Amino acid sequence: MNGLAAKDANAASPLHENRHQNQKTAIWYKEKATMRYVMCLTILSLTACAAKTQVVGYPPAPDLVAATEAKPKPSPDILTDPAAADRYSSAVEAWGDRVRAAGVRLCGYFKAQGMKVECGS
Repeated sequence: MNGLAAKDANAASPLHENRHQNQKTAIWYKEKATMRYVMCLTILSLTACAAKTQVVGYPPAPDLVAATEAKPKPSPDILTDPAAADRYSSAVEAWGDRVRAAGVRLCGYFKAQGMKVECGS
């Protein structure tokens, strides 16, 4: 019985092992929380140093509407009537001018916001 008692005395009690494991787990959680905190601070500091070329607000709505205007649809009579063909050609030309002008205005807007673009005139 003496040998059995000595063996039990040398062995760590389950309560002691459980407490030791809980301490390890608590330390691990503290280290993990600290790492998350450091990562968040790093990300925030990096975003603060990023280039400030972000667009503030929205471009003018009329320019967006004009830039997405649908092309005029041809009527069947443009095949037989020269006057109808001329009117359609004129409508397409005016449509193209409006869309291009809106595109140039939008380009100027984004350039003023800091985007590196070359805009036509």
